[in-house]
Amino acid sequence: MGTVLASAIMAAATGLLQEENEEASERRWTDAWLFDGVNRGQREICFLKPDTYVLSGAVKLAAGTWQTLAANELALLRISHNMGTDGITAGRLVTKVDLEKMQAWNPFFAALDPTAAVKHYAYDDRTPKLFAVIPPQPATNQGYVWMQRGALAPDLVKPAGSYDVAIELGDEYENALVYYDVFWAYAKDADFSPGARERATAWYQLFAGLVGKKEQVEAEAVDRSTEQHEIS
Repeated sequence: MGTVLASAIMAAATGLLQEENEEASERRWTDAWLFDGVNRGQREICFLKPDTYVLSGAVKLAAGTWQTLAANELALLRISHNMGTDGITAGRLVTKVDLEKMQAWNPFFAALDPTAAVKHYAYDDRTPKLFAVIPPQPATNQGYVWMQRGALAPDLVKPAGSYDVAIELGDEYENALVYYDVFWAYAKDADFSPGARERATAWYQLFAGLVGKKEQVEAEAVDRSTEQHEIS
């Protein structure tokens, strides 16, 4: 969690919208709309850059080979080590392997004898929410692994009487969130205000330029070790 307040982001956006001297009741874009823009901006950043908001901890695996991330999780970043069947006992390190090479070396890896202790994990970047553990997990008493996952940041909740709530992302995303908030303001007027659509597009481009394009950052958001470990 950062220290920058949503109210500060909203104030900066209001200044860029040239409404800082207007009474709140006279502004075209309400505080509620701009606060919604901060939340939407956080989610957009997480979508574009999945390693922005990282969940880390012991996660219980499902039976079998193929595993799925939770609904609010965007991409698997790393599995580091086993955590036993109780979720608290650190064990053997887990190595990442290339899925296509794994399939070539052992087409029957999904049919190996099940065990709760994971040796390797593999995934395809085209399906970032799906990954394989090798050997498969047993039908009961599955193991835990220590995982890092990129996830959607939770929405901010407005405190009573103010918008003084800290953002969930790091403070380095302050400017990006300001730019997104201005984009979100102009997007509201895009269909009926002259020039609003163009202004919205320009501000989104500024936002995207700070965050980086999704295609570029996904390659950096996942663990891409070039070393290929021996598979047994």
